[in-house]
Amino acid sequence: VARILAPTVFPITVEGHTDNIPIANPQFPSNWELSGARASSVVRLMIDNGVAASRLTATGYADQRPVADNHQADGRSRNRRVSITVDFKNPDERATVLDILQNTPNGGKGAVKVSPAQ
Repeated sequence: VARILAPTVFPITVEGHTDNIPIANPQFPSNWELSGARASSVVRLMIDNGVAASRLTATGYADQRPVADNHQADGRSRNRRVSITVDFKNPDERATVLDILQNTPNGGKGAVKVSPAQ
């Protein structure tokens, strides 16, 4: 995904997420640090693969934006994730981003969101 997006100009937001099981160790005192580290590691990978750092934002959400029920193991597993959002300003740019993502595994499905810039 990073190599495909590197030559583009679109802003990219990387979001880190966790399940609701608290973590507390010297490296990650809470799920906030863990989610931020998840996002930051993907940002570093994208920079290493040619994406301009000025286009990237890393955000950690801890367990605050679940996509599944945290009461079941499979739900918690789905909530431990990183989301990548490619922002665009007009509908023509959206089509361009979607065309670019067709060259990624699974066409970018599940890995990358495409949304209007706020």
